[in-house]
Amino acid sequence: MKFLSRQAAVSLILYLGLMQTSCDHRELCFDHTHWTDLKVKFDWSAQPDATPKTMVLYLFPIDGEKPLRYEFSDVNGSAIRVPAGGYNAAVFNGCTESIVESGATFDDFVLTTDVENILAPMSRNPLPEPPRFDAVKDEPVKASPDMIWA
Repeated sequence: MKFLSRQAAVSLILYLGLMQTSCDHRELCFDHTHWTDLKVKFDWSAQPDATPKTMVLYLFPIDGEKPLRYEFSDVNGSAIRVPAGGYNAAVFNGCTESIVESGATFDDFVLTTDVENILAPMSRNPLPEPPRFDAVKDEPVKASPDMIWA
């Protein structure tokens, strides 16, 4: 008496062989950007008289990616979500009139002031610049900086 054909027997053996194998189960990751929560806290104990309106945080990724800029209206800090990774940071007060931020990496990031007419502090901007000494005539005249807390 014949129960299985040869083809059915081979199929059954292959099926049983496949049933004996297993795989590792890993949780699915739907968040491929891999963000993390970061609590930012500003310590004003050394400057109790500081009165910034906002604070700015720059995070410069160590891998050279574009820097991330965050501005905080709460000068004590708050929590933010950032891409997971390593960073260098620069922190200073925001809401300034004369401070200019420049630089694309942590190593070349600077805060400076705009170039202005030498007579601007005396509210005489429309007048042409007065003559200057030869040693400094090509040097830029910079605006007075606002108060910086960093």
